[in-house]
Amino acid sequence: MNRRRLPLAVGKDLRFANMEGQPEIFHTVQGEGRHMGEPSVFARFSGCNLQCVWCDTPYTWNWSDKDYEHDTGVKYDRAEQTLRIDVGLAVDQITGYNCKRLVVTGGEPLIQQSGVISLIDTLREVDPDYWLEIETNGTIVPKPELVERVNQFNVSPKLLNSNNAKNKRDVPEAMEAFVAIPQADFKFVLQGEDDITEVLALVDKYRIPPHRVYIMPEGRTPEEVETRQRDLVEFAKEHNFNITTRLHVIVWGAKRGV
Repeated sequence: MNRRRLPLAVGKDLRFANMEGQPEIFHTVQGEGRHMGEPSVFARFSGCNLQCVWCDTPYTWNWSDKDYEHDTGVKYDRAEQTLRIDVGLAVDQITGYNCKRLVVTGGEPLIQQSGVISLIDTLREVDPDYWLEIETNGTIVPKPELVERVNQFNVSPKLLNSNNAKNKRDVPEAMEAFVAIPQADFKFVLQGEDDITEVLALVDKYRIPPHRVYIMPEGRTPEEVETRQRDLVEFAKEHNFNITTRLHVIVWGAKRGV
């Protein structure tokens, strides 16, 4: 594959999760949602404005200098877990894989919206055919210039089970903005039947079309995913919602970079 190597300085740095001295950019398959199973390159950004107690990437936000809680009880050093690199270097690594679907994830990527826009523009200068997905918690309003560049938003509104305060996890201005974007799906993470009423209330409040709703079991092991998924199927059928598993967890467990 012949690629033009980009200059190292394109004017914008990005904060990535640090995986053994490299940005956490890796070739895998999409594990969740509408495009589950499709080969994808993932780029994991560092930093998040929410702190979910069951989060499977706590190293992107659960810093030792912050009074955050996570159910593992493990804290991380911000400097060790964050790698700041130039957009050009990130794009050079992304285009090194034989795959033209990029999933920008986190953490919360929209904290770095301007950087994400720069990443997309630089990537499409190399190859305009890249498909761009962004995974977000739905609490930050996307800029119009970001919306026009992104093929798919995977919005994951957080429920009470995340242990985030309601005013942090439910931001009407942001949710209304995403509902207005046709290329945005909404993925709800459920631990059990106790979460069903909350999901229905949010779907009704923001008038989310059922075909854009995905129900996903919370779980960091294949066994947890399988058990909770089985309990949620009838709920999804009753309300014409989609159900999605966590394919990457079933295949690899909690391993990073796969």
